[in-house]
Order: sequence, then structure tokens, then C-alpha cells
Amino acid sequence: MIHWKIDDGIGVVTFDSPNGNMLTLNDLQSFNKILSELPLNVEALLIEGSDHAFCTGVKVDSSEVVKTFEQLDCLLLQLYAMKIPVSIALQGHAIGAGFLLLCCADYVYSVGSERMKFGLPEVKLALGVDELMINLLHSTLPLSVMEPLISMGEYVNYRKMIEWKLIDEITVDSPQEKCIIWMKERTGCKQSFCFCKQIMRKDVCMKMAEAYRQSCYLELAGLFHR
Repeated sequence: MIHWKIDDGIGVVTFDSPNGNMLTLNDLQSFNKILSELPLNVEALLIEGSDHAFCTGVKVDSSEVVKTFEQLDCLLLQLYAMKIPVSIALQGHAIGAGFLLLCCADYVYSVGSERMKFGLPEVKLALGVDELMINLLHSTLPLSVMEPLISMGEYVNYRKMIEWKLIDEITVDSPQEKCIIWMKERTGCKQSFCFCKQIMRKDVCMKMAEAYRQSCYLELAGLFHR
């Protein structure tokens, strides 16, 4: 389940599902609808997870495989291409789709817990990542990091995520409050922030959009049915 609210100009998306906030097809469709119909008064976006997880992947129904991966790719593209500031408040695991969502954010505040896991274990599930996801990962991570992360499917801890700059800051306070402060600072210079973000992400957005137009998600759907 996804909860949505607007609080003082900040749109807040909260993942709230059993089993580590895994996203269903309905969740992905709901999130995409929120982004495509974002009101003009929303100046920044905060994404968070309930309990002790951010997001631990996507729950795929065997009868909705293609739709699920299509909606996931659509979400990643929409989120990465957003002009407004996007921040993630991290209090738990970010695995699979959760890890990819971190790559879309402008800033990530996190608690520092040794119990938190991060990674792309899809290779161990006989899956992988498609071309759109590769472009997203490559925009954030050097090839030397990205290749073993994808091919080995091993989990890493929050210290490694800081080293890779996928977590920007550790806080002992509420990461949600820290995210709101960070976004409020950015909305004060919204025009320049949005302009710089668009220019910096333009090439990757074009590559991701082209991969989506080529239905790259069919690759994952094919692997799922093997």
C-alpha cells in the first residue's frame, strides 16, 4: 500500500506493506499516477518506508509480469526526470527496486544501522536488470562498482552506500525531518536548482526514455518466465 499526502508544499509518499514494503503492481500504478498528476503546489517530494524497511523489491504476480516491470521502469524514469527536489528518508533495507529508487533521489538521509541491507540480488533469483536500469545505475555508480553489484547479487552495508554516495548523510535524528529541512532549503532557490538538475540529467533521461520506448522491460519479463 502507498500513502500520499501534501504537507506545506511537500508531497510525501509512504510505502506501507507487509514483508518489507515490497511494491505490488497496484502500488507501482498508484505511484506513477501520483507523479503524472502532481499538483503545481508540490515543490518537493519525500519518499519513505514504514517500520524498519524502505523497500525490499517488487512482488510479481505470474499473470502480470510484463505490466509489473513496465510500471517499474515507468516509475524509475518519471522519478529520475522530475524537476523538483526528491529526497528519501531511509530507516531500513533498500533492496532490488528499493535500491534503484535510491539512485533516482537527489539526497538521501539515513539512520546508521548495521542491520540495514542494500543490493540487487536479482541475479540470485535468475533475473537481472534491463537497459533502462543499467542507464540509471551507470549515472550514479562507476562501472567498477556497478558490474560486481549486478553480477554477484551480494548485499552491502550502509557504510558502503556512503562510500558510493548513495547515502548522503547519516543522522541520529529523524531522517524525515532532515529531508524536509533539506528540501525547504532547495525550494528557496527552486528555479536554479531545477534548471541545474535538468541539464545534469538530460542525457541519461534521454537514454532511459529510449530504452522504455523500446520496451526493454520485456527482457525481465522473459527471464521471469524461464
